[in-house]
Amino acid sequence: MENFNVITTPVNTIVTYHIYHNDQIEKHIPSLISEEHKNKYKYVYHDKDGAEHEICICNIFNTRKKRKGIKHKEKPSHRKIVQSYKNLKDGDTTDRVIYENGDVAEYGSLYPQWRLYKAENEIVELVKMPDYINYNKKNVVINLVFYKTERKYINPDLFAGFLGAIAEVGFQIYSTGSSFITGSSFPSISHVNGLSIDVRYFSIINNNFSSTELVKDQKVINAMKKFFFDYRLIGNNNYCKQLLNGTNRASDHNDHLHVGLFNFQKIKVIRK
Repeated sequence: MENFNVITTPVNTIVTYHIYHNDQIEKHIPSLISEEHKNKYKYVYHDKDGAEHEICICNIFNTRKKRKGIKHKEKPSHRKIVQSYKNLKDGDTTDRVIYENGDVAEYGSLYPQWRLYKAENEIVELVKMPDYINYNKKNVVINLVFYKTERKYINPDLFAGFLGAIAEVGFQIYSTGSSFITGSSFPSISHVNGLSIDVRYFSIINNNFSSTELVKDQKVINAMKKFFFDYRLIGNNNYCKQLLNGTNRASDHNDHLHVGLFNFQKIKVIRK
């Protein structure tokens, strides 16, 4: 007689990122991945006491790799357009066209210039980040809010580092996003393929340039460095000049931190 109390399905049937408080990240790949989990990744955080915190499960999307964006005054007409979208509400993006060869061009009213993202043959993997994360258990706080953006697609390894940094700061942060599902990233020309992500400064969010906001913004930068973001672009106004641990400064980043150049070699892949 069959015993219906026996569980025969393996428990671990999903690829899981294990993110540790001390900056270690492991990607565990089980020998058997269930059909329902073949296009998903799980993210688990390990606190200083050894407790595990399941933060989220993200869907995986594949898209053709995009080159860094090129600015155009007019809509590019180098190829036949096969799809055209108008009146979008993708944050600052209002128009998007897709060409027969896979190129993508985007436009927005606040930035009246087209960006052309040329497609390559290589396929890249992105995960869609949750619309928001509000995790608060056993003194672990992972709180992410997107600020006026729909650029919610990111390289899966980067997302592991990003979650580690958010857990490190322990308070809500506001992100202005990474890239779109196509790998494009209007208005940015450099966020392609989900390889960069932005964080809004608390001084801008709260319209307060006090030492309290400075301490919080500095903690975010330090956490990004700890979790392997080797490029940290900050502003160059009087407020931002007080922030340390940046690798570069630019006036167009006086309202947000840009991080990228993630060190992929820091992620240990474990096959079971």
